[in-house]
Amino acid sequence: MRKMLHPQPVSPNYQDALVFSGILQLLLQFFAALTFDGGVLLFVNTLAIGAFWIVAAFIFFRRPAGPSPRDARILRLGYPLLLCHVGVLVMLTWKWQGRL
Repeated sequence: MRKMLHPQPVSPNYQDALVFSGILQLLLQFFAALTFDGGVLLFVNTLAIGAFWIVAAFIFFRRPAGPSPRDARILRLGYPLLLCHVGVLVMLTWKWQGRL
């Protein structure tokens, strides 16, 4: 018979950073949807949100009992930086493909 693995308790320190980041993402997604650029900003924002939550999941599963100060800073402020980088990469890729 297999031994049941008990999950580690989740730290409440994650809540502040994830709530702040989630609210910021919702606001920026809303404003990106309002722009008249043919959905480019909405596409870039959606890619950045997906990439951010993949990174957040890695951080969360690596240290579920409590984030380090660096992890909390990444979860709180990593999305705007990631959004800038994803935007530049998407524009460069589209220029290279001839779509712009």
